[in-house]
Amino acid sequence: MLEATTKLKLEVDVMDRLNRPEINQKLVVTDLLLIVTGSFLSAVAFNSLLIPNQLLSGGLGGVAVLFHYLSGWRTSVIYFVLNIPIFLLGMRYIGRRFITYSLVGAISFAVLLAVTRIFPAPIDDPLLGGILGGFLHGLGAGIVFRARGSPGGIDVIAVGIKKWRGYSLGQVTLAFNVLLMIIFGMIFNLTLAAYTLISMYITTRVIDAMETGLDEARSVTIVSAKADLISRLIIDQVHRGVTYLEGAGAYSGEHRQIILCVVNPTELPNLKDIVFRADNQAFIIVADVREVVGRGFKVEPFEY
Repeated sequence: MLEATTKLKLEVDVMDRLNRPEINQKLVVTDLLLIVTGSFLSAVAFNSLLIPNQLLSGGLGGVAVLFHYLSGWRTSVIYFVLNIPIFLLGMRYIGRRFITYSLVGAISFAVLLAVTRIFPAPIDDPLLGGILGGFLHGLGAGIVFRARGSPGGIDVIAVGIKKWRGYSLGQVTLAFNVLLMIIFGMIFNLTLAAYTLISMYITTRVIDAMETGLDEARSVTIVSAKADLISRLIIDQVHRGVTYLEGAGAYSGEHRQIILCVVNPTELPNLKDIVFRADNQAFIIVADVREVVGRGFKVEPFEY
């Protein structure tokens, strides 16, 4: 009873701290600074690496660059104008915080596109420019997404379509970018379109790494008649938590406790050695884990 009361008081205390105005304001300021920082990196990628090498990016930024190639108008102006109707429609379907953060991202990106036009273009090679530009743009966009915002454009459209028609964000973005690449390849040439695809792939991979973190982990499932012994050895020697799952053999009908544990890759060999020393008949399943949030791994979203 005392433990339950203590836990309840702790949960109430945590919620009270998260709801304090000064903490929320601090978080908002931090998010906005990250959005501007990420927008700056993406703007540099556009003006110093992608545009000088006649490449595109994905999303509405790519559309703005394509119009820039065709008309000579500034990319920043085109991007800003294209975002106006999108945000006007998005306000009807999308949450206030996301639309506000995305508006900040779109405006800061458009402004920084204009400011960074004076930056030099250090690389005169479409392939290398695409690789480095894709990496830098992915880094910038990843920072914006980590701040729970977006650069505007196709991201706002994708969220709206998801709520309206049920299509996933990935499906909307993929369809948009495929159509953009087809048009780009038809107007210019397939070589530049191929380089752009390489750049877009790198951007996507960097965004994924920024979103989930670079920490790798392995999920280990262990079936053994000596589950209690193995669990104690894992806790004492690997210093990782263990969870029991109830299981039964379909053929034998025997009920057993199945061990579930998450470890770092460097801890995996030691864990397997411990398991097979305790029970050489044990059955182990190891799977890659995309992200682990919690004690002993990554703590999110806030630390105070």
